[in-house]
Amino acid sequence: MADEIEDWSPLKAPLCRVGSKQRFAELLDHILPEHRVYVEPFAGSAAIFFYKKPAQREVLNDLDSSVTQTYKLIQQISPATQFPDLDSEAKVRAFWNKTPVSKEDKLVWNIVRACGGWMGKPARPGPNKSLIRFSNPLNKLKHFKDYKARLSGVHITNEDYSKVIADNDSASTVFFMDPPYESSDGLGYAKGSDSFDFERFANTVRKIKGKWLITINDSPFIRGLFKGFTITPVLILGHHQKPGSQTRVANTIGSKDRPELLISNYAFPKDLEEFSPPRLKFV
Repeated sequence: MADEIEDWSPLKAPLCRVGSKQRFAELLDHILPEHRVYVEPFAGSAAIFFYKKPAQREVLNDLDSSVTQTYKLIQQISPATQFPDLDSEAKVRAFWNKTPVSKEDKLVWNIVRACGGWMGKPARPGPNKSLIRFSNPLNKLKHFKDYKARLSGVHITNEDYSKVIADNDSASTVFFMDPPYESSDGLGYAKGSDSFDFERFANTVRKIKGKWLITINDSPFIRGLFKGFTITPVLILGHHQKPGSQTRVANTIGSKDRPELLISNYAFPKDLEEFSPPRLKFV
């Protein structure tokens, strides 16, 4: 399938997500080696999937059922569908406080949930105050036909990452893995670091036959778990100041510089600096 696509254009992810790799998609896509099978065991917003050129076989998996439901709904809904016009905060709040019934409404509701919280965190159902940020879902859904085409034939699963890896591992498979980070609880997703076994994850990854790339937080513990593999430290620069002012933004998600690691079982290209986005530095 990938060889037949000559005019592929990258897409922005349909879901908002804390820690989304959207800003770094070009770099990460460049780092990924050639492959026929592409798998994301921790899909989330699937920013890299939507950015990269399709492979012959692709799998998106996530334990957050609202994520996998969203991608399945995109596959199922007709491309001719007219979505509700929610072009004001009042309309979005009224829609949010209703229980969605149709597939179309469920898809819109999931997008409102994903993009309606603070700093990329999902909104929680309940009183109006739970919907913190107004975001017109049609800004995403105007690309619905493109999302639907991109997800055509993609296998979407809601399973433990180890099963997804075992079911899809081969010499021609590339796994892109963006697992929970240490101290990532409280973000509103299905799994946080308190319930994630990093040692089990590392042991599973060591057995993979294909190629894999991991993005994760930098710590002595993580470095120790993946000792012997390619470990490239990077610094994600935070949003230190409010626009147009000299006031520092303290104690908010994304306000501080964040050390992270790119870990793989293969060597990276030597021209990484050429693809480095503005808020990422190799250190």
